[in-house]
Order: sequence, then structure tokens, then C-alpha cells
Amino acid sequence: MKRIGIALVSSFFCVCLCGFFAGCKTIVDAESASSMLSAPSEMTVVTLCVDHRAVRSELGPVLQAIPGYGKEFLVDTTMIPSSGGERDAVVTRVRTEMMAGKGPDLFFCECPLLGQWNSEQKDETALFPFPGQMLESRAFLPLDSYIANAEFMEWEKLFPAVMEAGKGSEGQMLLPLTYSLWNVLICPKDESSPSFQRPMTWREMAASEDPVLRFTAAIGWINDVAGDFADYSKDELRLTEEELLELVQGYSRLRGEAPGNYGEQGGEIIDFSAETLQAVGSGLGDNSKECCMIPCYNISGGVTVNITNFVAINRNTEHPDEAFRVLDYLLSKSVQCTSDLYQNGLLGMPVHLELGQADTPLWGSWYMSEENFREFQALRKEVNTAKFPGPLDAALLKIQEASSGSEEALKAAVHKQYVEMQMMLGES
Repeated sequence: MKRIGIALVSSFFCVCLCGFFAGCKTIVDAESASSMLSAPSEMTVVTLCVDHRAVRSELGPVLQAIPGYGKEFLVDTTMIPSSGGERDAVVTRVRTEMMAGKGPDLFFCECPLLGQWNSEQKDETALFPFPGQMLESRAFLPLDSYIANAEFMEWEKLFPAVMEAGKGSEGQMLLPLTYSLWNVLICPKDESSPSFQRPMTWREMAASEDPVLRFTAAIGWINDVAGDFADYSKDELRLTEEELLELVQGYSRLRGEAPGNYGEQGGEIIDFSAETLQAVGSGLGDNSKECCMIPCYNISGGVTVNITNFVAINRNTEHPDEAFRVLDYLLSKSVQCTSDLYQNGLLGMPVHLELGQADTPLWGSWYMSEENFREFQALRKEVNTAKFPGPLDAALLKIQEASSGSEEALKAAVHKQYVEMQMMLGES
């Protein structure tokens, strides 16, 4: 386990010894080491647990920039190892501490599905495999009263549909940081642009006479097409096995019939996520044409977005005010727009609604023209499903992989994964 300093101890030498005997590597920069040595004994220390493959050095500078840091409080950050037996041990320890009424004050996590797409982590278990299910587990601190008095974040300007996904019966429990909207067809807005009633269901899209719409229906991931397919409050799937089979069969047929080259449709496919948009460059900026953005709609008649990173406060924390100050600052407009944490560490679009314009560029210089930003705003208004992708989504993607095989193989894959999804919900 890597530990990135900022702890209250009598000397920097003791910190290193503690890290060594605990089987951890303690990494402390000069500024943090100085803070440790000079910190008064009564200063609050907030403990932060990070379950993330990419975030490492980018987090420290953001934490140290929080007003009051080093004078009123410090943050002790534990990075869960990305793989191996040491990871399993740390995950088990943190969960056990939480059940015993203890554990870290704060959690900073990437969504489980992202790790499962990494071939080296397919067998790894996320700290919270089902974040949506955790909303009613009383594991996290309700945040509504803190949000009402927030100092840095602009709650009314954070993507409502995405933030709503972190809300349980007690109020806001999880705070999404970023989201991704995958497989959007971008084509010039002119007389050749598809004309259709927006939004529409995936089945209406798939049955359209317009080849552009049929093509766009075929490029979506099956877990996004299925939309909000799990009811975590009841630990059950919203689709029966027969309904899922029917959906996948239609999806498979469509992918076999749709044109294989999106260039034939006069546009290109992009994902609204950090890694893709940085590659696109200024393709949607002031020097670009006014574009039409066509998403792959889901079966309930809206757009699915996937939350890629989130934060939460442990209900057991003894330092709720200081812990929320950290989250409050992480969600400020300036941090989302300019910090190295969001620019290089986190996948996805920041949740602040105003970012991505000429005066609020992302990733250094990426932005959309006024016309294209308005189109993006309209696209976001069609979002009716925002979810924390995880093991259930991975199961549907396994079905998608089998969709190009025989009918018998497809039926077998649907049955196997459906049973496994039911078991995962029942055991979680």
C-alpha cells in the first residue's frame, strides 16, 4: 500500500519507519514533511482513502491548495494498490473498519467498470463494486445540509441528472466528479442532417428508415442501450431474461445490418470523455462547422451517461466539517477547469455545466464553439439515466461480445450472465 504523507508524528524519520513496518511505501514531499514537523498536536487530520488506478501525484497539490490546509487541518492519504494480494488485503481491512464503526473519513473512487476494462484488473474487486446500492446502506454521510452551506462548489451549476445518481432516501450521499457520454455521432448541421423527433427510444431509432439513425443505434454499448436496467433498492433487474434476450437479439441483428464505416454517414464518432476529446483537439471549436450531435438513445427514450469518478464521506467520520471542505473544494469550478487532477488524472467530463467553452477550456485548450456548446447542452438535457458502471455493466458487455456468434451461443450467454447478475445483486 502506498501512503502519501501528511500525518501528525513527532518526526519525519518515524513516519518512514511506520510506513516500512506496515508494509507501505510512504512518499512525502518537502512541503508535506515540513507541515508534519510543525503541525500543532491539536490539528485535525482527515484520512482519505483513494481507490483509483490513475490518480497519484495529481491529488496532492489540490489538497494543499484548500484554504485552511496546514493551518486548520491536514489530509492523510492512503492509495489502495491497483492489483495483487496487497490490494485485497487493504480493501478487506477498510471494509472491516467501516463495519466496526471506523474507517477513513473520505473516499475518492473511480467507478468499478473502468478497472474491469483494464486487462490487468479483470479479477480485481473495487472497494465499492455497487455504489448505487450503497446509497441505502448507511455507509456514507448525508450531505444536504453541508451542500446548502457550501463555500466553493456551485451546486445549482453541477449536472443535475448526474448528481441525482448519488442521492438516496436520506439525501445526497455520493458526489460524482466526472461522467462520460460514449458513442455520439458528430456530423455537420446542414440540409443533409437527419430530421427526427428528439428524444426517441432505441427501438424507434433502430427501426428508422434513416440509415444515419440506424447506424447510431448500432454503435452504442449494450449496457448503455439497456439504460437503468437494475433496481438497487429491490436488488433486482428491471428486465426479465426474455426481455433481455429480445433486446440483445435485436441489437445483434442491427449491428450486422448497419453500415460498417461511419465515414459513410458524413460524420465521426466521439466519446465525451477526456481521453477522446483531447485527441479530437479543436474539432468542435471556433474554426469548426456547426455540428449535429446524435446519441445512441436507450430503450426508455433518453441518453445514458456513465459516472467515472466520485467522492463520499464515511458516516463514521469524527471530522465531517473538514471532510466536506475537501469535497467542496474538489467540486469548485476552478479546480474542475484548471487542476492537473481533472486535466490528467480523471477520465470523463467535469460535472460543472459551464465548462468546455472558450473562456472555460478543458485540458488546456479544448473547447466548443458557441453553436456546438448549445448543441451539447441540448444533448445533456436528454439524459434520463446516469449510473455508476460496475459488474452488472461488465456482464452485459460480455453478452455483447457473444452477439456476433450463433443464436444458440447468444442464448447461452444471455442465460449465463443473467443468472450471474441476479447472484451479484443478491450477494452484494
